[in-house]
Amino acid sequence: MIEVTGGATMGSRFVIDYADTTGIPVSRNSHFPVETSGWARADDGNRIGAVRHQFRDNAQGGFSAMLPVAFPATLPPWMITEHRWHLACEFSNWVCAFVDSAPQ
Repeated sequence: MIEVTGGATMGSRFVIDYADTTGIPVSRNSHFPVETSGWARADDGNRIGAVRHQFRDNAQGGFSAMLPVAFPATLPPWMITEHRWHLACEFSNWVCAFVDSAPQ
């Protein structure tokens, strides 16, 4: 994927290897039984971060999500803060698209 990560002025190119979850530095939460996780890798195959997005149904309807991302320690804190907004927008768009496409 090519993504502008956390307010960066240039896009970064990487792939997320969803087949490799070994050693992801984000703990699994047993209260969120559904997850999509994997290592983000640069073109040369080096690990540059990871995701462990976790989901659960709510008894009252709807769902809850935890969307942690592991970034390299050298990343400035402001980029992590900005990336939170990116995830909020991205997942909000996906949820709205799903709701809009659901049979009424």
